[in-house]
Amino acid sequence: MLMKKIFILLMVGSLLFSCQITDVLNQEPPHNLTPDNAITDEKSAETALTGIYGEQIGYESYMSIGNHAMTAGILQRNDNPGVVVSIYYIENRLPELNLVGAAYTPFWDAFNTIINSSTKLLAVLEGMSDNLFTDGRKTTMMGEIRFLRGWYMFDLLRMFGEYDKLDSKYGMIIRETPPTSDDVYKARSTVQQTYDFILKDIEYAISNAPDFTSSDFASKMAAKALKVKVLFYMGKYSEALEAANTFIGDGERALVAPYSAVFTDFSNQELIYTRGFAGTDEVKYQATRVQAYYNEGKWGPTESFMELVGDDPRKTVILKNGVGDVFGPQQTIRKASNAEGTMPTYLMRYSEIYMMKAECEARTGKGDPLATLNALRSGHGLPAITGVTDILQTIYQEWILELGFENGHEWYATWRMGVDQLLETNRAVAEKMAQSVFRYAGDKGDNAADALAGSSVDALRNLGLSQTKAGALVAIAQKYVEGSFTAPALEALDDAAVRARLTGVKGVGPWTADMVLIFGLNRPDVWAQTDFGLRKALEKTGLGAKDPQLWAPWRTAATWLLWQSLTATPVQY
Repeated sequence: MLMKKIFILLMVGSLLFSCQITDVLNQEPPHNLTPDNAITDEKSAETALTGIYGEQIGYESYMSIGNHAMTAGILQRNDNPGVVVSIYYIENRLPELNLVGAAYTPFWDAFNTIINSSTKLLAVLEGMSDNLFTDGRKTTMMGEIRFLRGWYMFDLLRMFGEYDKLDSKYGMIIRETPPTSDDVYKARSTVQQTYDFILKDIEYAISNAPDFTSSDFASKMAAKALKVKVLFYMGKYSEALEAANTFIGDGERALVAPYSAVFTDFSNQELIYTRGFAGTDEVKYQATRVQAYYNEGKWGPTESFMELVGDDPRKTVILKNGVGDVFGPQQTIRKASNAEGTMPTYLMRYSEIYMMKAECEARTGKGDPLATLNALRSGHGLPAITGVTDILQTIYQEWILELGFENGHEWYATWRMGVDQLLETNRAVAEKMAQSVFRYAGDKGDNAADALAGSSVDALRNLGLSQTKAGALVAIAQKYVEGSFTAPALEALDDAAVRARLTGVKGVGPWTADMVLIFGLNRPDVWAQTDFGLRKALEKTGLGAKDPQLWAPWRTAATWLLWQSLTATPVQY
C-alpha cells in the first residue's frame, strides 16, 4: 500500500505550455529579391534563385528540433527539467487562429518570404524569352521555384492552418501572381484549395525540375517525395501508399547502414532534400544549435523518451552522455548537429517514405506495415520488431525513434494519431520507471520508504529519472518517514490542506494531488479539472458547459462515470 501511494505521488504532471495567440496578416516581405529591372538574363535569374535558397538559412527558418519536440513531450530544459510539455498544446489547439509568438513568428516570416519571392521570380521568368536561357534552363529553373513554393506553402499550412481538415476554411493565402497595392491583404483560401495549389506546383516540378544532383537543391525526385508527403498529410492514405510504393520502386534512394552513417556522411543515399550549410547566418545558427543541444546541454530528452529509447541501437546516435560544463553532465541531443556544427538540416530523407508507407498500410489494411518497418530497420542494420499487439502504437514510437529531433515528425505523429498514443506511451514509461524504482528500493532492504529517503538524487537519476522527479521522490519518502505524508496524517486534513501539503513538494502538481485524494484517500468530492481524460469525457458527452458544482458533494463519482464514458466496455455492477 505504501509503495502504491508513493507511485501515485510520482505521477508528476507536466507544466503547461502555451503560446501567444495573434492574428497575423500576410504582409509584403521586408525586401524584394526579384525586382523586374534586376533580372535580364540567365545569370541574373540564377542569382535571384540562389537568393530564394538563401532564405532557408535565416535564423530559425526551419523547425529544427525545439518547439515540435517539446510539444510532443520528448524534449525538456536540462537547466529547468520542469519545463516539459506534452498534451496541453494538443488539446488546446485553436485552429481558427494562428499559433504564433516569439517561437513561431520566424517561421511565418521566413516561409512567406520564400513563397512571395518565388511567385515574383516566376512572374519575371514567364515574361522573359526562352532564347535568353541555355538548354531549357528557364523551364528547369521554374520547376525548382515551384518546388520551393509548394514545399513552403505546405509547411506554412501545417503550422498555421487546419491542414488535417480538407473542408476547413482555414487554409493559406494563395497568390498566383505577385501582390499589388490593391490586394496586399487577402483572405485565406480553404484547406482543399491550398492543397490543390500545392499539388499543382508539385506536379509541375515533377515534370520540369532538374534531375537529382544534390540534396541541397530541388529536383524531380524531391518533388515526387513531397507528393507522397502531401497526400499523406491530406489523409489520402491509399493514394499516398501508391505514390510511396512507386518512389521506393524507382530505386533512386537507398537506406544506409549503420544508422550512424546517416548523420556523419552528408551526401549519403538517404538524403532527399536538405537545407545546406553556407554563409555567416548559417554559421551563427548552427553555432547556437550546437551550444544549446550538443555542447552546453541546455536542452535534453525527457525521461519518457529515455525510457522509450531503452537499449535501442540508435540511442548512441540520438543522444550523447555527459556533455556540458554549464548545466552539468546531462543527456543531450547528438542528432541535432554534429560537433563541428556543419551538419545540414535534414528536411526529408528516405526513411520518412518508409514510415509513411507503413502508416498508410496500417490505416488502409493494404500491405504489411510491420514488414515495412522491419525493412526500414534492416536497411539501417537494426534488429526486427517482433511481438506487436498494436501496430499504430508501434508505428508512432518508430516515428519518434527513427525521425525524432529532426523536423517535427514526432509532433505531427502525435497530433495525427491522437493523444491516446502519447498517453499510452507515457503510461508504459511510468510503469517501467516505477518498476525500476521499486527494484532499487527493494534491493536496499525491507523498508522501501527508509531506503528511498536515504538515497541520493544522483543515484535515482541513474535509474532514468530526471533531476526534478528524483528530487521529488526523495522528498516524498523523507516526508513519509517523518510522518507528514502518512495516510493518518493526510486523512486528518481537508481536501484543500492535502493539496497544499502535497504540492509544496517541488515536482508534485495539482493533478497528482487530486489523484491522491481520489485513489489514496477516497475523498468523495474531488473534481480533477486538470485531468485530460475528464476534459475529453466532458467534450464527448456535451457536459462541458455544466457547472461542476452541480455534482457536489459527489464530484468524485461524477468524475468516475465520465471516465467510464470513454470506454466501450460495459460497467459490471
